[in-house]
Amino acid sequence: MKNRTILLIFFLLAGFGSEVLATHIRGGYITAKRITGYRYQFVLTIFRDKTSVVSDLENELYPDVNSTTVLSSHVTSITDIPGKETEIWVYHYEYTYSSPGIYTAYHYKMFRNKSVLNMDNSDQTTFYIETKVIIDPFLAFDQTPIVTKPAVDFAAVGSVYRYNPGAYDPDGDSLSYEHVPSRQFIQGTNVSAVVGNYIDPAVRSGGLDSSNSIPATMTLNPVTGDLIWNAPRIVGQFNTAIKIVEWRRKRADRPKRDSIGYVILDMQIIVEDSRNHRPLLQLPRDTCVVAGSKLEATIYATDQDVGDKVNIRFNGELDTILPMSNRAQFAFTPSQFRPFFGKFTWQTNCSHVRKQPYYAMFEAEDVPVSPPPLTDVRVWRIKVVGPAPILKAVLPGGNGILKLNWKKYTCTNAQKIQIYRKIDSTQIRLDTCTPGMPAGLGFVKIAEAAISDTTFLDNNAGKGLKKGPSYCYRLVAIFPEPAGGESLVSNEICQALRLDIPVITNVTVTETHQNSGAIQVIWTTPFFIDTNLYKPPFTYQLLRYEGVNPAILVKSTTDTTDTTFVDTGLNTEFKTYRYQLRFLYGDLQNLVDST
Repeated sequence: MKNRTILLIFFLLAGFGSEVLATHIRGGYITAKRITGYRYQFVLTIFRDKTSVVSDLENELYPDVNSTTVLSSHVTSITDIPGKETEIWVYHYEYTYSSPGIYTAYHYKMFRNKSVLNMDNSDQTTFYIETKVIIDPFLAFDQTPIVTKPAVDFAAVGSVYRYNPGAYDPDGDSLSYEHVPSRQFIQGTNVSAVVGNYIDPAVRSGGLDSSNSIPATMTLNPVTGDLIWNAPRIVGQFNTAIKIVEWRRKRADRPKRDSIGYVILDMQIIVEDSRNHRPLLQLPRDTCVVAGSKLEATIYATDQDVGDKVNIRFNGELDTILPMSNRAQFAFTPSQFRPFFGKFTWQTNCSHVRKQPYYAMFEAEDVPVSPPPLTDVRVWRIKVVGPAPILKAVLPGGNGILKLNWKKYTCTNAQKIQIYRKIDSTQIRLDTCTPGMPAGLGFVKIAEAAISDTTFLDNNAGKGLKKGPSYCYRLVAIFPEPAGGESLVSNEICQALRLDIPVITNVTVTETHQNSGAIQVIWTTPFFIDTNLYKPPFTYQLLRYEGVNPAILVKSTTDTTDTTFVDTGLNTEFKTYRYQLRFLYGDLQNLVDST
């Protein structure tokens, strides 16, 4: 009898242990970084339910869905998330792919933690996450987005819930966000699928939003990554996922950016019934700054619950930049006095310039009288642009040539200087949030110069510039991809070449006829002729061209005040004529120039 009792207890414990040991995963994600060549480092981050006794000291990663290779790693760090019954377990792997291609690295494990409400049998459902990497000759280096916010969080019944993964791309690639269902791994088939009976958390929870006017919703901002649940209505655990997609223009001749990978973040929201209200953050408006300037701001938080304190934390990309001297600083001192606030300071420099804005993420978490603690997460977007180049002078540089001089550009990490030209001056009101040459002003990019250059000779691509018009120039500095970025447009300097030759100003058909048509040609006098260089007498020669036939001299005069000629006896109804005016000097009639 005694032995039977012991055996029964053993089987009961064994059965209980198999259930508890098997259910423990709340969320997670995989990130990847190319080390060299085709070799990658993967980091698996798992959020483990501390109420489970499972101890996954080792975890496996599969480098691709078509590979039989299995990577194994011992846990490299374990971090506790206070107050959330969750630990963060981190694993590192390295793998060398055999060739360029598109690869999906994934991880699955038995099982998710128990009692997730928006799927069936979570404690018998595999946990599955993946990340996609693309090995492409046009991608010199690449790493997937980095996630800075834990994938486990608390929400309260009836209170708007906000979450942001705090993702950023170390290479400066742009990111977009998609709200996707949680997935599972179907063993035996080696494919993943949506978890059984997945239901959007807002739909599963039901009820109305915080205004009690429309059904509750869960939305994800595709640009900022802000996930908003307005509002949870039942107590329990809910899982959902965010797909963080990385974008880069791989080839300069492509107008659009290419998707070059993604990370799937599976997260868990734990909803509790509480009298606590979440704190509210107050951030400055999104802003733009010129590299080299210092950005300062005060970040405020409030809480409507009397007696609750609020802590404000700063994280995200600006808190991880290397070297540390390039990071933004945030000073917050806990206080019992309201409003709660912290001081943000960021000394920007040229290395911060890029096309995409930086996302400064702030989190306000209360220290409540009625647990659990609740948070408000918001993102402040800050764009850093290059300082405007300084154009010093535009001077005549020879026949049909203008010479530009500018101050050596401040940001040596820029890639090149773009040179723009148009005829006549244009006033531009600089907008820090709109770097580069504004569209629609008539400026045309005529050349590019190395960032170390400070001069440029404009000869109109070998054709020579016309004399008379006022040519106006501006510069823009361009920063290298993939981060990219531009400077503000430079100051404008205009210059005209001396009008020392006559210029044809008008050619008009005055009579349309097959045999007796007429064309009037009008030109200017040479306003700035240098008589020390070119000795009189001066001669005008007007030549007419018809098709490929040789030119015909139609007028020659030494009267420089005679600037009009009517060409008659022409077929102006069916033929096209072209005219050239030659300007000669001296008794030998040497050519000054022609137009």
